[in-house]
Amino acid sequence: GPWSLWGRPAYRLPTSRATRDDNWNGQYEWLHILDRAPDTKNKWGVGMWTLGRVYARSAESTSERWRLYNAPYITYTITDKWRAELFYETEIQHNEPTGNRSYNFARRTLQSGMSGFTYTINPSLSVFPFIRYYTVRKFDLSTMGLGAWIQAALF
Repeated sequence: GPWSLWGRPAYRLPTSRATRDDNWNGQYEWLHILDRAPDTKNKWGVGMWTLGRVYARSAESTSERWRLYNAPYITYTITDKWRAELFYETEIQHNEPTGNRSYNFARRTLQSGMSGFTYTINPSLSVFPFIRYYTVRKFDLSTMGLGAWIQAALF
């Protein structure tokens, strides 16, 4: 199948209360995806997306904060409309201590697993309901949850 490389620079506004309360002005991001899509001979696809995020500081903030996400994944095409997907995501973040917070690099490593099925409604719209679990230092069933991505082409 064909390989593709996709990149997206972005800027996220400070929407959460915690981000605004800590005087962060937003987040600069760079996302890229390297992907080998399935084709008519091979129904398996593989890829990895990587996202780097740096938090923009306000004049009052002197701390540094960043995150790096990596997520290798595999896909299997079942039919023209259905695809099984499995992701393994790791997040490493750095947040210098501010106020009563004491984050450090080693303690803030997050891992998650996600699996589900993508249903393609039309070439511009698909839905991916999934089961996800997070681990911070150990596996814990209480972190499991359900979610869904809606993927749409707007133009």
